[in-house]
Amino acid sequence: MKSIKLIIFDVYGVLLNGGYPDTSRAISNKYGGNWRKIYKVLYGDFNKAATREISQKEAWQKSIDFFKLPLSVEQIKSIHYGLMSPNKPVFKLADKLKRNHKILLLSKNTREQFSYLIEHEPIIKKTFRKNVINTWEYKLPKASKKTMELICKKFGVSPDEIAYVDDQNDNLEEAKEMGVNTILYKNFRQFEKDLGKLIIA
Repeated sequence: MKSIKLIIFDVYGVLLNGGYPDTSRAISNKYGGNWRKIYKVLYGDFNKAATREISQKEAWQKSIDFFKLPLSVEQIKSIHYGLMSPNKPVFKLADKLKRNHKILLLSKNTREQFSYLIEHEPIIKKTFRKNVINTWEYKLPKASKKTMELICKKFGVSPDEIAYVDDQNDNLEEAKEMGVNTILYKNFRQFEKDLGKLIIA
């Protein structure tokens, strides 16, 4: 195995606490329903928004309508963004890693979502500077070979020189098939340990 040159970080669930699972749990706790079912619908709609099949507003509204939630789009967005906060140990590790490695933030957010994140979480820009790819801008699915090919070309690396961490296994599958070293994020300690094995190797 070649040495790791590029480390890719997912946003929701890795760099930031919160995200669609936490939003789904919050909705379930307040309005009832199985949070996993809410998550499946919500995340599915936002995957469509991420590839421009529907708008961000439509994604929120579809979930509101499907579960008959007594919420407006602005109210459900407030719940979603209100649960977010920087995962400080991950940012601290990213700062340390970039001394000897390239680091990349990989997102699939709509332009509105991503602008919100950059504006309200300045630590993102401070840590990653211009090393950011938001696949919405390229009209590409985040979890795709084309996205990985774009990253390899942009950073001059081969798949086996990449470590990619995400909290959603579906986002890692195609990358793994290409030879990318993938890490499913469960908690910081596990992530740090798994990444350490790759860097040492």
